[in-house]
Amino acid sequence: MERNEQSCPTSHPYDSANWLSCVTLHWMNTVLKRGSQRPMEKEDIFPVRTQDSMEHLVNKLEKLWQQEINRSRVAGCQPRLWRAFSRMFSWKQYTAMFILKSLRAVSVVLLPLLLWFFLFDLENESQQNNSVSSFLLVAGMILLAFIKGISKNHFTGLSEMWGTRLKVASIGLVYKKVSFITD
Repeated sequence: MERNEQSCPTSHPYDSANWLSCVTLHWMNTVLKRGSQRPMEKEDIFPVRTQDSMEHLVNKLEKLWQQEINRSRVAGCQPRLWRAFSRMFSWKQYTAMFILKSLRAVSVVLLPLLLWFFLFDLENESQQNNSVSSFLLVAGMILLAFIKGISKNHFTGLSEMWGTRLKVASIGLVYKKVSFITD
């Protein structure tokens, strides 16, 4: 099968995407367009980012687990795997998740409130056809609906990515330990 389309780039497009492309997930358009035109092949898939590679994740978890073992020896308590897992992610990543969850919560609370104000405005100003406050309330509802959707989608996507990273790291670490024991 002859291909006249460009092959997938050697670097991950997310690494060179600007903030708007990251928010709207526009950086995925090339692979989605390619997938809609023909069946996907191995060459069409983006390369794995360094921070998502199995080697990197296993080494990072192994290092954090060893730190947890050393810390627990000094403290005289049992090492906890959840502590090593929680250190797999930076405070910047935790802050991003908190902001996304907070934006979703605020939009869920404010959206019905703006709708109530809009209906109240329509009821009180039935003699005027075009109320400026009505337009502002509708614009606010549209903005909040956008924020609600974006924050939910990004929170869900990041949660799944974190889960996958933890799964890959823990399976790789167990495999590494088992293969070390059997050798």
